[in-house]
Amino acid sequence: MGWVWVLGDAKLDVVARVDPDDDNVRSYIVYHYRYDPDRHERRHVVVAALDSRREYDACFQAASAEIERRKAGGEQVDPSEHVAGTVHEPGYRRRASNGRLMVRALRHGVAPGPWLDELEMPSNMAVLALRLDPLTPARRVGRLIRRWLAGE
Repeated sequence: MGWVWVLGDAKLDVVARVDPDDDNVRSYIVYHYRYDPDRHERRHVVVAALDSRREYDACFQAASAEIERRKAGGEQVDPSEHVAGTVHEPGYRRRASNGRLMVRALRHGVAPGPWLDELEMPSNMAVLALRLDPLTPARRVGRLIRRWLAGE
């Protein structure tokens, strides 16, 4: 559980936070793009992972208002500092991992086969099958796939 300032209601609400790495629930994730002193780089730092859209919107608005308040107060704010957000559907990480596995396997010359049918792919990936006559050497097919992958 956590607290978030709800601008419209002008009060503090208790919100249910979720683990941003939990792949079993839909999570609304709010990020703050800023300098991370632990990693010595600018990156999207997780502000909150929430379980409802209303809580996400309130947290997003509060984080944006905080940056604007700091700017208005004359504080030195990095021009690239901003708030961002995303929604991860259940199974998002598993599907992304399957997509990376497929790309790595194809880059290493592993022929697509039944193993590929068992993987659930992310929504932005597709697998196309190429059927050749049995006399075409497998080496040529592998070379064709590697060239296609290199052109990404």
